[in-house]
Amino acid sequence: MFLLLEACLGLSIDRVRREICFTRPLPPAGVGELRIQNLNVAGSVVDLLLKCDERDVSADVIRRTGDVRVVIAK
Repeated sequence: MFLLLEACLGLSIDRVRREICFTRPLPPAGVGELRIQNLNVAGSVVDLLLKCDERDVSADVIRRTGDVRVVIAK
């Protein structure tokens, strides 16, 4: 299931730059919100809430421990 979401959301993780990137995200039809918990990036941990509609995706960082960035490239 994670690979499907990874492809739809354009999710990539750069451990060296400590960055989570969503490139041109396109959520599955009918999905209003997605929650990603305990995403570990080079020792940092992030919980995200993605809010989706037909044309846009936004990300709220619910919890972040450590130094990691979240980027949405539209």
